[in-house]
Amino acid sequence: MILRKVTFLFCLAFLLSLTACQPASRKEKVWLVVDFQSQVPLKYKLVSERDSFVTFDAKSSKMKPDKTYEKLELVISYKPVGKPDVYGLTTIEATCHSAKVTRKAKNKPSGKDAVEGLAGRSYTFKVSATGKITDYSNLDKLAAELGAKAISETSQGRIKAPDMVADFVCLQWHLWDSVATSGQTTSGLKPGASWTTKQFIPLPIPIGFVRNTTYTLGDVETGAQEQKKVAIDSTYTTGEGGLEHWPKIYTGGFRMKGMFGFLRRFNVASVEGAGRQIFDVEKGLLEKDTQQYKVKILANIFGNLPGVSPEITVDQKMTVELLDN
Repeated sequence: MILRKVTFLFCLAFLLSLTACQPASRKEKVWLVVDFQSQVPLKYKLVSERDSFVTFDAKSSKMKPDKTYEKLELVISYKPVGKPDVYGLTTIEATCHSAKVTRKAKNKPSGKDAVEGLAGRSYTFKVSATGKITDYSNLDKLAAELGAKAISETSQGRIKAPDMVADFVCLQWHLWDSVATSGQTTSGLKPGASWTTKQFIPLPIPIGFVRNTTYTLGDVETGAQEQKKVAIDSTYTTGEGGLEHWPKIYTGGFRMKGMFGFLRRFNVASVEGAGRQIFDVEKGLLEKDTQQYKVKILANIFGNLPGVSPEITVDQKMTVELLDN
């Protein structure tokens, strides 16, 4: 048993001893634990991509929407530093091996996306055995540093170029949310159990909208070499309020570059979608995660022109995949 799992399950030793010799059952309870082997990095490919459509008159069939495509591709490895402390917290060193943004728009911005500055950088944070990040200090500084690169001082004031910093933040901050928010107790989780949490929605506009994410645990699947895996399905709906421990990516006043700079008073009309994770229970690691959802946003245009009612539709897909080291 790996040290982190021993630490987390110490109080459950008696319960586990009663079930250790029983054959695996598809309906057996599970304990979801995020585990890291000493000096063994886990490398992931994390991708966020979206099509954004802006329609200035949703009622008109003649007016074509203005479309923008954005895609962020990251490769990040995670390695534990030292042993878990007395509280079961492990310090993780994350290293970004590559960060690439592809953007296709009517008026394609020049220069690199601010988040591409993440390539070659390392950062640390602390995480519990249940996947809850407990120390955000370095993450907060890194997000603010990347966000500052997206803003330029011009003769027209501070202008923010399009960037996908919030996508990186979402992929990192929410990476183990399915485990961290499950509320599992000493009795474990039964297949079919559901729980809900709030998560940030990355958008082409810097607005702090959130979604409600409901996870549902599937049956335990036993494969080769008695390897146990579970599927964790998720559905998404419109959320309210803000998030605890969310970084301030941008500071000071600024104006958005491009068509979004002409819009204001954004309101989320709907969030719909679903996803699925594959979690290796035996190894305590996330193998794969796919999220697909659509967000509809209503807005106003500067000057409140009559007959103009802007509507933004964002078709978003986010994936996380464990790579061979």
